Amino acid sequence: MSSSHPSLDSILCDLGQLGKYQCFTVTLFSIAVIIHSAIHTAFVFTARNVQYRCEVPGCESSPSETWLQNAIPFVHDQPSKCTRFLYLNGSECNYLDFNRSIVERCNDYVYVNGEATILHDFDLQCDENLWKLTLVGTVNSIGQFVGLPIAGFFSDRYGRLTTLIVAIVSSGIFGIIRSFSPSYIFFCVFEFLDSAFGAGAYTCGYILGVELVGPQRRVLMGTLISCSYALGEVLLGGLAWGIPQWRPFLQVLCSSSFILLFYYWIAPESVRWLLVQQKFNKAKQILSKVAKLITHQTLKRILSQVYLNLGDYV
Repeated sequence: MSSSHPSLDSILCDLGQLGKYQCFTVTLFSIAVIIHSAIHTAFVFTARNVQYRCEVPGCESSPSETWLQNAIPFVHDQPSKCTRFLYLNGSECNYLDFNRSIVERCNDYVYVNGEATILHDFDLQCDENLWKLTLVGTVNSIGQFVGLPIAGFFSDRYGRLTTLIVAIVSSGIFGIIRSFSPSYIFFCVFEFLDSAFGAGAYTCGYILGVELVGPQRRVLMGTLISCSYALGEVLLGGLAWGIPQWRPFLQVLCSSSFILLFYYWIAPESVRWLLVQQKFNKAKQILSKVAKLITHQTLKRILSQVYLNLGDYV
């Protein structure tokens, strides 16, 4: 070592740019980012505007849907979602059974693909309620805006790892509670809490993932962690396809957040944060794990030499 007071980056250069333990930590925090990404963007599916049309009593049991042209106005080759022609209670469901000069509002709806979102449960059908579906995404963004500065304070005070775990597990808990929402307002309140508490998860996961990687490999690992966020969104789409009902969808998705509870025992805290907090023994323990998974004995000796200088780290 050329300096008696090495920086963390110089220590990592001597220990190895990307050893087994660094790969292990990058994998751990990439998984955390995947889980956070999926939970954070779940509103895209729980509050989406699904395909539906008016229910026509007396005709839905017909084996053919040729009667639709007679029963429902078509807009751009699609049946109207919220209006239908006056039904005259005929038995054949043909053009004689409907008064096409009178258009009335629907009371009930048929969902084309059997999908169920909050639109279905909270009666948010038709154009006048579209803003309520859009508002869910806005509430999510406001929650993130409120939560980010709080997460920054919390991570400086209690550590990056603790913040990551609390953020993702809290999001999961609020998501599960949201899946039992009895009303639209209740749903939006817990959408806000989910987003606010989970706001700092990605930042903490990214920092923790790249911090132990050497400078020459940091950009590559940072890119992989960033890609994990997109991968979480892809997996979210697959889960939404497999579970089209929004309540069990949220319950299964948000239950995955409890995996983060095991990170208290298997994931390392930020070494830089530990050094700033003067928790030198814990920092040394983490770096010793990096050294133990490197086969060259010379690198272990380098680590033992810099241990004495960690207390003077700036």
